[in-house]
Amino acid sequence: MLLADALFLSGRLPRFLFATTNTGNVISRYRVEPLSGYLTFLGTTPSGGTSPRGASIDPTGRYLMVVNNGSTNVSSYSINRFDGQLTLVGNTASGISPISAYFLPSGSFAYATDAGGAPYVMGYTMNSSTGVLTNFAVGATGLNVGRGAVSDSASRFLYVGDFSGNFVRSFTINANGTLTSLNSVATGVNPHSLAMHPGGQYLYASLNSGSLVAFRVASDGTISMTATVAVSGTPQTIAIDPLGRYVYLVNATGGVLYVFSIADPTSPVLLYTFVMGPQANAVRVDPSGRFVYILCGTGSNQIFALYLDPFWGFSFLTALSTGSNAGAMEGIAIASYSISE
Repeated sequence: MLLADALFLSGRLPRFLFATTNTGNVISRYRVEPLSGYLTFLGTTPSGGTSPRGASIDPTGRYLMVVNNGSTNVSSYSINRFDGQLTLVGNTASGISPISAYFLPSGSFAYATDAGGAPYVMGYTMNSSTGVLTNFAVGATGLNVGRGAVSDSASRFLYVGDFSGNFVRSFTINANGTLTSLNSVATGVNPHSLAMHPGGQYLYASLNSGSLVAFRVASDGTISMTATVAVSGTPQTIAIDPLGRYVYLVNATGGVLYVFSIADPTSPVLLYTFVMGPQANAVRVDPSGRFVYILCGTGSNQIFALYLDPFWGFSFLTALSTGSNAGAMEGIAIASYSISE
């Protein structure tokens, strides 16, 4: 595959990267050079609350959603697609202790998982003209503590890690955004973050207790476990490249990035281990699959970038300071736009 083919296969180019900064209560903004993957620091924007954690961008790339764990609210921002400036457009209530944010690929709804109280997931609709979010109850979920959430590409099913219950739970997304339970699979201790294979038939979860778990997704949305791979330390978030070749997992304890091959999607195989920096909290992949960004917090306060060459493999690009302690959990969001925009 030619470099240009890899870059343009998704039809979208990365333009900006946003990272929550927990201690300073700000969102750090970076410009992404789409051909090289290098980052340029643009500045910070005050968060709409305290202790910002998870972040997600709607499918159009116009709006950023950030959950604020300390102030128990969710903020929405408009994104200037020319200079990356963020403008706060509204705050809305969340659960008691919001952790992660997730926009459905369809853009119809967004969800925030919660560690503070049942049902541990809050749903949101977004005004497509203003970006303002409105919350709604999703119904009973059976969750004990919600962590990572992800859906299939058609936005029919939602999957949530039950951190304290030690399950991954599947739900049907109803027409009004409420959730109906499908099935639950025991995973081991503390499922933390989830990633869906681009084909929608496989799901992956990181466990804080030291594992990567693979699942098969049936046509009715139910899941079944296919493999568990042990890793050292305390795994945090995971990401999958858009071509379905690799799963990336960061380990907070050792500041390590693990790269797994999913040539067989049912059985991940560890290929590479990269030592990044202390407290590696979050990882994201750009839409071309060529650039991987790792957010490291206390003791490092940097964003690391890796480049995947289709011929020569992975190479280190750069490291940039985040300015202060980087936010934990899903603290990175990448704004991408179609090639014609």
